Amino acid sequence: MGFAAALTELSPEDYRGGRPPQRSYERTTSGVEMFAFSWRSRHFDKRMYFKFSVCGSGVGSRLYIHSFHPSRWEA
Repeated sequence: MGFAAALTELSPEDYRGGRPPQRSYERTTSGVEMFAFSWRSRHFDKRMYFKFSVCGSGVGSRLYIHSFHPSRWEA
């Protein structure tokens, strides 16, 4: 429930990743772009941080979550 609520709260203005996005060094997602977001969550009532990658496209695509936790930064 919380993760689904978080996804509905994200907007492009919440993007905090690099431009271009940083690439993953994890074995499963090596070389794939990672997208980081930080936002003030209404659901969790605190600033949250979410970083993910999408591998593949279409029906075979996979979402990999690298981080999902309260943000360490207030900005």
